[in-house]
Amino acid sequence: MESSDLILSTIGLTKSFGKTKVLDDLSLSLKKGEIMALCGANGAGKSMLISLLSGAESITAGSFDFDGQQYREMNPQLAREIGIGTVYQNLSLIPDLSIAENIFFAEPKQLFFKNSLVRQARMLFEDLGLSVDVTQRICDVDRSVRQLTEILKAIVCKPKLLLLDEPTASLTPDQAKIFFKLLLTLKEQQVSILFVPHTPEEVFAVCDSVAVFRDGMLYNIIPIHDLTLKQLFILVNNQEQNLEYPEVKLPEDNVVLECSNLNSRQVHDVSFNLRKGEILGFAGLVGSGRSELMRAIYGVDKLSRGDLVLKNSPYVPANPRRALREGIGLVPEHRAVLGLFLTRNVRDNIVISALKKFKFLGFVRSGAEKNAASRYIAELKIKTANQERILRALSVGAHFKVALAKLLCADCDILILDEPTRGVDIAQRQEIYALLGKLVEKGKSIILVSSDFTELMGMSHRIYVMSQGYITAELTRSEFSLDKIMEKAAEKMS
Repeated sequence: MESSDLILSTIGLTKSFGKTKVLDDLSLSLKKGEIMALCGANGAGKSMLISLLSGAESITAGSFDFDGQQYREMNPQLAREIGIGTVYQNLSLIPDLSIAENIFFAEPKQLFFKNSLVRQARMLFEDLGLSVDVTQRICDVDRSVRQLTEILKAIVCKPKLLLLDEPTASLTPDQAKIFFKLLLTLKEQQVSILFVPHTPEEVFAVCDSVAVFRDGMLYNIIPIHDLTLKQLFILVNNQEQNLEYPEVKLPEDNVVLECSNLNSRQVHDVSFNLRKGEILGFAGLVGSGRSELMRAIYGVDKLSRGDLVLKNSPYVPANPRRALREGIGLVPEHRAVLGLFLTRNVRDNIVISALKKFKFLGFVRSGAEKNAASRYIAELKIKTANQERILRALSVGAHFKVALAKLLCADCDILILDEPTRGVDIAQRQEIYALLGKLVEKGKSIILVSSDFTELMGMSHRIYVMSQGYITAELTRSEFSLDKIMEKAAEKMS
C-alpha cells in the first residue's frame, strides 16, 4: 500500500496506568476514505484508541502518523485543527446553549452571527431529512437529538478523520439509517472513519474492514467481505479458546422467581421463571434488552407493567435496597463503576450491603466485619494480600469475586450476574465457573447474562434468548447450539 493512500498509521501506540496496559503496542493503518470498525469486549482498548488519537488521553509510548505528519503528543484543540473530529460515548455538549450554538461552538466567529448560525444548523438537519428546532437549548431536547447534534458538531469542522464511539447508542432505528447514509457520503468525500459500533449488525451496514481488539491488543484486521456475523461474534468473544465447565446438577422443581409480562422502556412482554439451584442463561446481542431486564428486576429501572412472584409472594422491585432485603442481588456488567468502590478496601466492599449485621446498639462491630471478610476471601479464593488492600489494586477477576462476596454477605439467594467473566483470563474464568457450580449446589439460584454464548451453553440449565427487548426462544440443554442461539439473537421483531 502506498503511503500516500494512508491517512493514519499508529506505531507501537501504548497507554498504561501504572503497571496496567490498557492499550499495548498497537500498530494499525487506515486508508483515505476507509471505514474501519473497532470491535471487542468492554475494556478491550477500542475507546482508549479513540481517546489517544483525539488527545483526550495522553500517549504513554509510541506515536502515530496522521496525514503525513508524526505525533507523539496530542490534545483536543490540535486534533481539531489538523482534521480529526471525534464523537465520544459521553457527549461534550453545553446544556444551556442552543442546538445551533453547540454545533458551531468550535468556531467562535460563527457565534456572533446568530441568524446565520440558526439557518446553517437548520439546513444540516434538513439535509438529514429531519426537522428540528435548532434554537432549543440542549438541556430541553431528548437524547437522540443531542446525539445528532454531537455528530454534526464533529462534521462541520470538515475532518479528514472521524472518530466515532458508539454514535448510534441513543438513535432510533430510522435515525441510525440516516446516520449511516451520512457516513457513506463522507466516505465518498474521502473522509476516513474509525467506528465503534453499538451493535454487531452495524459493522456490516457501512464498514470496509474490522479491527478486533482483545485485552488492549490488536488481534486481527479483517476485510468485511471475509466475515460473517457469526465469525465476528466468535472473534470478539474469544470463543476459540478451550474451556472446561463444571458438571451442574439438575435444579429442583421449586420455582423461586416467576416473571410475567414484564415491560419497561426497553423490555417488552418478557415472561420467565427461575428454579432453586438453577443457572438460567440469558443470551442476546448488544442492545437486546438483557441488562435492562436485569436492572428492572433489581429495581434500578422502572417497570411500566408486569407481575413478579418471589418465593410464592408478590414482589415489587421498587429499588435495589428492597431487592437486597428480599434476597435478590445484582453484579452489574460495569461493576467497577456501578457495583464497587474501587478507592475503598476489600473488606469495606464486601460488607457494605450488610452493615446492619455488624451493628450493635448503634456501634459497628469491626471484629465481626473482619471475620466476615476473611470468610468470603477464603471461600471465593479472592487473591489479595489482605482485606485492607485497596480494591483498585486487584485484578478484574478479583473485582468480580468481591462484588459476588458482597451479595453473599447480604444473604442473597438469587444472584443476577451480568457478564461475570468479561475481561477475565482463562485461569480466572475456570475459577469463576467452579465457584458458580458450588453456589447452585448449595441452593443458590443464578441468572447468568453473557455475550459469550459458548459460556452460556457450558454453564446453564436453560437459556432464554433476547432480541430487541423480546424473548425469542427458550432452550433446554438438549436444544443448545451456537447456530440456534445466533439465529434467535439476530431475529428481527416487528
